[in-house]
Amino acid sequence: MPQFDFSTIPSQIFWLVIAFALMYVLVGRLSFPKIERVVEARAEKIDRDLAEAEELRKQADQAMQSYRAALKSAHDQSVAATTQALSAAQEDAAKRLKEEDARIAVRINEAVARIERVRAEAVTHLKEIATDVTADLVEKLVGQRPDANAVATKVADAAAREAATRKAA
Repeated sequence: MPQFDFSTIPSQIFWLVIAFALMYVLVGRLSFPKIERVVEARAEKIDRDLAEAEELRKQADQAMQSYRAALKSAHDQSVAATTQALSAAQEDAAKRLKEEDARIAVRINEAVARIERVRAEAVTHLKEIATDVTADLVEKLVGQRPDANAVATKVADAAAREAATRKAA
C-alpha cells in the first residue's frame, strides 16, 4: 500500500502544504470576501429592518394614541350631544306640560262656570218649584191659596238657612 510507504511521506507532506496554502489563498482571497460581504449585507439589512420595525412601532404607537384621542373626543362629543338632546327634550316636555296645564285649567274653569250656571238655574227653578209646591200644599191643607210673594219669601229664607247649615258643616 502506497499510503504506508514511508519513502513518499515527505513529498506527500510537501504537496499537502502546497494544496492547503493554495486553498487558503483561494478561499481567503476569493470566497471569504464574498462571504464577508454577504454577512455584512445581511447584518446591515437586519439592522435596517430592525430600525424600520422600530420606526413602524413608533408610528403605530402614535396612531394608537391619536386613535384613542379621537375615540375619547368622539365619546365626549356624543355625551355632550346626548346631554344637550336630553336637556332639549326635557325643556320641550316641560313647555308642553305647561301648555297642557294651562289648557286644562282653562277647560276646568269653563266647566266650573258651566256647572255654576246650571246650578244657579237649577236653584232658581228649584225655588220656583218649591214655591209652587208649598202654595199647593197650603191650599190643600187650608183650603185657600196663600200669597205668592209670602210663600216665595219663606222658601228663600229656608233655602238660605239650609245653605248656611251646609257651609258650616
